[in-house]
Amino acid sequence: MGRVHATWCPEGASGGLFFWTPDGDLPEVLAAELPELVEAASTLDERPIVHAGPGPRRRKVAGVFRPLAEVLPLLPALRTDPGLSDSVRVWSMAARLGLELASRQAVVPSVGEGQARWRAMLHRREDRVRVDALIAALPVVARLVPTRDHGPVRIPTAELAVRGFLDGVMDALFRCGVWPGPARGWVLELADALRGDAPAFSPRDARSQGVPAKLAAWASTDR
Repeated sequence: MGRVHATWCPEGASGGLFFWTPDGDLPEVLAAELPELVEAASTLDERPIVHAGPGPRRRKVAGVFRPLAEVLPLLPALRTDPGLSDSVRVWSMAARLGLELASRQAVVPSVGEGQARWRAMLHRREDRVRVDALIAALPVVARLVPTRDHGPVRIPTAELAVRGFLDGVMDALFRCGVWPGPARGWVLELADALRGDAPAFSPRDARSQGVPAKLAAWASTDR
């Protein structure tokens, strides 16, 4: 069983994975299990991780955070490696599904909490079955980043983590600096929010203030 865990972090435009180990020297363990990340381990990040057990609490853990766009080329080939942890292998299988969805262009633009993002469109029954299997297989350690910095300690459900990861894959793959064409008004603003590093979307025109809610409702019909 692997010693390096991969925990989903829904931060930034597309999210990423936080690689860490509860014991041992992380660069040394990475060299044995995920040598592709050894160079990144020269500078460690700290993230709050929920410590399980009676009275769960937040604690800072040193590790390596990589945006999804950087680890996507690495993840799919790891799914059958018995020397890796369950969290790494499940995210590997999720990445493979995400790439398959992207190849079929099963993606939809959406707006939520003032952010414009690309989301996975799960309109095929076989895709939803695979997502359900990932949700069932996801270990708790893969979703130990607390949902808030203060107050009661909560972690995302397995469903939220898996769906968030798949949406992150779509966003990482489809978010690019392509000119959106002769768009105007809120359409141009949405296109800019979907293709750049700043996903914030709030139409400047007062007549378009209801657009984000309508887009969110439309995009959720496939869920």
